[in-house]
Amino acid sequence: QSIHFPSQLFSWCSMDLFNGVMEVYRVIDDLKAGVGLEESVEGVDLSFEIPFIHGGYFTEMMRNAMKKREEGVKYFAVSSHDVEVSAFLSVFRIKGRLYRGRPNFTSSIVVELWTDEKGDEFIKVLFRNGGSDSLRVVTPLIDGCDGEYCPIDVIDMYITRFRPGNLFELCARPLKTMKTRGSRH
Repeated sequence: QSIHFPSQLFSWCSMDLFNGVMEVYRVIDDLKAGVGLEESVEGVDLSFEIPFIHGGYFTEMMRNAMKKREEGVKYFAVSSHDVEVSAFLSVFRIKGRLYRGRPNFTSSIVVELWTDEKGDEFIKVLFRNGGSDSLRVVTPLIDGCDGEYCPIDVIDMYITRFRPGNLFELCARPLKTMKTRGSRH
């Protein structure tokens, strides 16, 4: 409520204090989405593991829904929370380029599946960061996507990389590790 009505802050809370606290929340939310975790923690690559766990199922569900087009499904919608919006954008490594912290209330992602005259499939990704923002194309921000439409093979590469698979196998697998200059492992 303080974000939308800052005049209602408690008398002991200055705008500087409020803005400082909000900055801490933005950093924490970025870290929870895997943004800013380029270094390993005890050898574990959290920049991979966090989007893998948070966004893998969501993106796999989206891709499976697209495959149902052959069954006559033309529209598929999912309602979710800010955590899933961040997770989805983190899988494609674009969250940090769009906003810091959590997405605004009523943020949305639209993913369109397009087919050209040769039968090749492409994805168009649009994002709106809350009610005061306009829906805008963010596909070119995805590495490997050169324009407004991205070949489905590029999107499938991300989805395959972050696909969690069987839950029992997921729990049994070792964490993805990485070597860094400061690593003792």
